[in-house]
Amino acid sequence: LFARYLPELTADYVLTDNNLATYNATQHLLDTGYNNIGFVTIDTQQQQMLDRLKGYTTALENAGARQHILKIKYTTSGAATACIKKFLLEKSELDAVIFASNYLTMDGLKLSRSGNEQLLNSRAVISFDDFELLEFIKPSITAIEQPIQLLGEKIVKQLIKRLQSDINTAKHEVFNIGANLNIRQSTQ
Repeated sequence: LFARYLPELTADYVLTDNNLATYNATQHLLDTGYNNIGFVTIDTQQQQMLDRLKGYTTALENAGARQHILKIKYTTSGAATACIKKFLLEKSELDAVIFASNYLTMDGLKLSRSGNEQLLNSRAVISFDDFELLEFIKPSITAIEQPIQLLGEKIVKQLIKRLQSDINTAKHEVFNIGANLNIRQSTQ
């Protein structure tokens, strides 16, 4: 399996190291001088999202900083944007925000279409998952880039290895592959 981790299922896994990636992104913000960092995620038991949350909380615990977490019960993009707006208005002390997925980043960016662009423009922003748009908007947005090519290569190699071995006796493996933090204007 790839990109998703189901702890109760015995299988090979090829994953982005979500915990470490988010820890490093949070640490980047701390190192750059941001102290009130919010984290926007979904209310879920999906392991990759829990790992991302853990990376954020661990970095802040290590720094002795306060956590500001928004867990959205995701139903629609519009409802998520409204939740993000409310969170940012209520948490005026935030100087940075990390979005736990690309679609949450997009929901946050929709604030600029409704005349609320200052809610994000006045804060450092990081997106988990990089996509082309983030490079071209102003300010460009720092993003965690999952190593898609490396994940794909590892998946193929592991599949070939399984096809060539006795599947019933081979030990199952978990591969956590590091992500890149593409630093852009939003966190400089």
